[in-house]
Amino acid sequence: MKKLQEWREAKGISYKRPQMLVKPAVKLAVTVPQLFWGPTVEKDEAHSLICALDRSLDDCITLLGKGCTDHVKDVLSWLPAVSKKFAKYWICQARLMEREGNMGVLPMFEEAVGVVLKPVDELRTVVFEILQRKDEIRASEAKEREEDQIQQTKALLRVLPSR
Repeated sequence: MKKLQEWREAKGISYKRPQMLVKPAVKLAVTVPQLFWGPTVEKDEAHSLICALDRSLDDCITLLGKGCTDHVKDVLSWLPAVSKKFAKYWICQARLMEREGNMGVLPMFEEAVGVVLKPVDELRTVVFEILQRKDEIRASEAKEREEDQIQQTKALLRVLPSR
């Protein structure tokens, strides 16, 4: 800038009016103090919540294996809504439906697949087992009905006088 001014003075070039001095705008940045441990503490709390939910759902599956459906219903009722994102929650629901004799687990499975974030393979396996049992129960009931009809027919043939 000085060289330009010197050159102008040497050549006799001058502005008709003096230059306006413009001060550079000073940016004021407001710094919000960030806690160093803040995000870490939040992550730890979230991790501990996830671990607690996972343990609770594991306990529910164990209790269902022992036949304590009432306790499992109580535990599932007080779990937070975020527990629906775990496959184990839906496994518990499917096992409860099976214990109650409600074998229509496919609509529940469809709902679960849309919500679950964790592995769906475990849930798929459980639903498949329940559906297989449902088919086995239907087959055994059909076989029992068939045997009952055969026995009723034999009993009727004994009662009827032979010609």
